[in-house]
Amino acid sequence: FRGFFNLLLCFYRYVSGNGKWEQPFKVAGYQNRLFEWDHHQLVSFMHDQWAERPQGVHCENTKIWPFCVSGAGLGMQLYDGIHGTNTDWVYERWFDYARDHYMGLDHKGNLEWFAFYYDPLEKSMCSLRDDVGAYAAIAITLYVLPRDRAFATMLYEMAVNKLGWNAPTKPLLQLHPDPRWLTLGIITARELGDDVTETRLRKVAENTFEPRFFGPDGDHFGWWFNFGEDWPRGQLSSLMVLSELGTPGAWSRVFQEPNLEKFAQPTVSGVDYPSLGLAQCWNDLDDGVLWVETYCASASKKGATTKFTVSGLPDPKAVHITVDG
Repeated sequence: FRGFFNLLLCFYRYVSGNGKWEQPFKVAGYQNRLFEWDHHQLVSFMHDQWAERPQGVHCENTKIWPFCVSGAGLGMQLYDGIHGTNTDWVYERWFDYARDHYMGLDHKGNLEWFAFYYDPLEKSMCSLRDDVGAYAAIAITLYVLPRDRAFATMLYEMAVNKLGWNAPTKPLLQLHPDPRWLTLGIITARELGDDVTETRLRKVAENTFEPRFFGPDGDHFGWWFNFGEDWPRGQLSSLMVLSELGTPGAWSRVFQEPNLEKFAQPTVSGVDYPSLGLAQCWNDLDDGVLWVETYCASASKKGATTKFTVSGLPDPKAVHITVDG
């Protein structure tokens, strides 16, 4: 999971501008030993491994999962966008290897199978049988899309065709119990503007992912996925949150055109959360307007005094504030 960890650290750096993970920190590892890493060292280590292995880096020992490899490559792409480096050439090279070794087409050019994982020591490939194999292709499309849109779109279209997700006349079945695959399908359908598939998948999610409010005041929300647990699972709920953010193309733009100028622009910070929440905050540079939409994040705090800070204004004395229109 070094690859997904790197992607998480890149998101932190990109959103906050804070380089704290670029300083040494300790990670618990083998036999409870502590290992020292920093973000730059993490990427460098992974890059050097991948440069020696065109088939991709291991996730579990001796097993190469395209799902994890695609997440690793996307993190390196964002890392390069933030730091101006060139590490993700190994990711681009991997696409050719994946086309030749990790997928198979039938005589009509349709997806027949896609690798779930490959063991280079045993020289064995694990792929799921029949239509379920399309889940392995769906799993990587979101992470491949910002780097190679043509390859990702091809995988996506072949996978949804195989599963029948884009055919309104066919019943939409979940052929694997893990809700992650359907969730990734929703996000990718949204990103590609496939409204038919997105609508069908969202209906299944609404009916089976157990979305509900919780907490003392009923103002927290999550998807419970019928696991019978006390709290919604973080990873799966975070993916579902992602499926409701932005417009088609927004996900890819983060990696293709990272906005690094925002850190020199008007910025909102010091939000009095959890009393106050921000629904959105963005700079309209053409009109010289900073838009901030707030909400009461805790029902018990309704009516209380809250605060936030705005910094980076070019001329604070010339500011005009409009509230509620």
